[in-house]
Amino acid sequence: MGSSSDVPLNRLAGGVFLVTLGSLLAELSLTRVFSVLLWYHFAFLVISLALVGLSAGAASVFVAPRLSHRGPAAFRLAASSLIGGLTTAGLMVLLLRFRMTEQVSAGMLVRIVAVCVLSAVPFYFIGVVTSLAVREAGTRVSVVYAADLFGAAVGCVAFVPLVNVLGAPLTMFAAGAACGLASAAFGIPADRRGLRVLHLAMVVALIVLGPFARRAGVLTIDYAKGRPRHDLVERWNSFSRIAVWKHPSGEPFTRGISDKWDRPIPIEKFIIDIDAGANTPILEAPADPQKLDYLRHDLTSLPFALVDPAETLVIGPGGGRDVVLALLFGAKKVTAAEINREVVNVVRNDFGGFSGHLYDRNDVELVVSDGRSFILNDRRQYDVIMLSLVDTFAASAAGAMSLTENLLYTREAFEAYLRHLKPGGVLALTRWLWTPERETVRIVTLGREALEALGAEEPERHFVVASHSNLGSVLISRSPLTDGQISRARERIEALAFSPLYLPGGPGAEPFIQAATTRDLAGFCAGYPFDIGAPTDNRPFFFFTLRLGDLLRVLSMPEGRAQNLGVLIVVVVALAVLGMTVAFILVPLWLLRGDVLRERRLPLVPFVLYFCGLGVGFMLLEIPLLQKFILFFGQPSASLSVVLFSMLAGGGLGSFWTRRWPGPGTARRLVGAGLAAALILAGLTAVSHEQLGWFAGWPFAAKAMLAGAAILPLGVCLGTFFPSGVRAIVGVDENLVPWAVGLNAVASVLGSVLAMIIGIAAGFREALLVGLAVYVVVIVSFFVLRGGSVPARTC
Repeated sequence: MGSSSDVPLNRLAGGVFLVTLGSLLAELSLTRVFSVLLWYHFAFLVISLALVGLSAGAASVFVAPRLSHRGPAAFRLAASSLIGGLTTAGLMVLLLRFRMTEQVSAGMLVRIVAVCVLSAVPFYFIGVVTSLAVREAGTRVSVVYAADLFGAAVGCVAFVPLVNVLGAPLTMFAAGAACGLASAAFGIPADRRGLRVLHLAMVVALIVLGPFARRAGVLTIDYAKGRPRHDLVERWNSFSRIAVWKHPSGEPFTRGISDKWDRPIPIEKFIIDIDAGANTPILEAPADPQKLDYLRHDLTSLPFALVDPAETLVIGPGGGRDVVLALLFGAKKVTAAEINREVVNVVRNDFGGFSGHLYDRNDVELVVSDGRSFILNDRRQYDVIMLSLVDTFAASAAGAMSLTENLLYTREAFEAYLRHLKPGGVLALTRWLWTPERETVRIVTLGREALEALGAEEPERHFVVASHSNLGSVLISRSPLTDGQISRARERIEALAFSPLYLPGGPGAEPFIQAATTRDLAGFCAGYPFDIGAPTDNRPFFFFTLRLGDLLRVLSMPEGRAQNLGVLIVVVVALAVLGMTVAFILVPLWLLRGDVLRERRLPLVPFVLYFCGLGVGFMLLEIPLLQKFILFFGQPSASLSVVLFSMLAGGGLGSFWTRRWPGPGTARRLVGAGLAAALILAGLTAVSHEQLGWFAGWPFAAKAMLAGAAILPLGVCLGTFFPSGVRAIVGVDENLVPWAVGLNAVASVLGSVLAMIIGIAAGFREALLVGLAVYVVVIVSFFVLRGGSVPARTC
């Protein structure tokens, strides 16, 4: 029944380990590349639909069991692995030749469909390999599934150093090479000498052609987000692509420069471009400091009219413009917390002389860390804390909506910022202005709630809001603003011809006056046409300002569509994946292989609920945990590596453990595993982001060990479910196993979508609770499945 496979168990496990490693590397690399070619939400669309290929591959094995049984199993596994590896490498070459744009048109839709189909091809063959291997394993599934999870865990950890060194396109070749090595592990029978030679040549080609393709420019991104690229420098890491280009001489970089400045900008600038969607300038260090005087006319200089910036903290400094600004106004010490190490490397190494070695000055302290994580572990107080347009709209490897900076804009974050201000200190935030207004007014509501939580009695006297062009600057003082500070702010705004949106005592403009002064802030937010309520650490979606019931409004929004389109894309993905699952997987399975089900040898509903529930439930637990540990590690890539590795490696241990489970006691043991998982999650949920931040100063190795010790046991518990379910159905019909693999894969996509929707609507804590509820359904389904299965008469 599959346990007598012609493939030795060690080869079967080794091949699955390598092909799963390659699959995860390919998935994460595609996420990075599509975040550059398009926006992060389109990356999620393409990746999600591509992963349906895994289910389609598994379904094809189930639909055509005779075809999948033709020839030695080793040959079928090796051939499918090799084709998967070749198409993985070829896919990247083809994708970089597509000219993708942000504009919705018939041609663009055709390209998106083509990209989705192409992206599904390698995953289809990987799905064939995985389902064939699990079927061949039969009752030995615990070992093979453990290898599957260990491969994914190693792939998760390997992705970070690989993409840092090779870049995302070449990492796709590494993924293809892993699949090629998997085919070698499965082996080709010795009597097929010609095939063995051809196979060896292809594996070698996968390994050696990647570097040649990069040198030849085949793996270069020449066109991103509808614009041609002429980059001077390119760097990759696990959550961004950094490129540098020359800015036209004499032109301002932002729209914050006052109209009172009517001369050309007298210094040169290079622009650091993050995922072809967010920019930050590197300013020339001029021999004559007066050439920087144009910065005194910028909207972001407003806080220096209220307070002496002796000690300033800049969160998200990027190329260092705000650091230069603070130094220009007399700051004696500037601390800069930058999350992206590659941005720092570019400024320090590639443009060190040009920037005057800005990040190596004695009066500048550079910290490579998420700003929120840094401030939780910092004991100092500052005169000014600055956050100017800190966002990237990039897809991290953790998932489409996990923006690296979203925990900077929560109520708890604002409370931390205000606590780190000296008496009279100012928190200065600059955001985009939209019509109708959303982001900047949301900053005011965030400030209101944080001030009130800290005991402010007159929060309306803590704000100054001004704008110029499409930028808005919000100043939030820890102490009530004095009459002198208000007067100086008013004079500065008038002198630079900025627009006053709110000043204590006037003048101002709606809706900022209401947000700062209303006594019913909750009612004001509820009645506003957009969601401008204060995000929290549990629900940290600052950039998403639509209510879920108004998602279709994004299609008619005149501006700011990109920030809200992502959630609509997530919902569309859910519907598309669900539709594709029904149309291309469930219906054909029922029509072509319904004999097993119609003969009542297996209860259909518990079968589907069990294996779909495992995919959905795992993602409902994984995504909130990834989000929770970002502050703990200070880097999203570190959270991904440690948390996902711990869950997957723990799952592998749990699967391996079940090989010794007796059949009659399996259901009771699964109940115990579920209860243990619930207790572990209860403990993790009880720990707040603030409490995790207490450990931010620990060495990475110590934090990784602590997080692993907390999460690995959870993975062990969750890893026991899938192999137990497979053993329950092997006795019915071994050909049902590929269907179970396919259901689990497609349900994982749906689970990631559901986790984000629940997180947006209610919060990530609630997503964890729903995940636990799903596992309760899974356990009940196992009892029914175990009791209702009738062994097949023949196998």
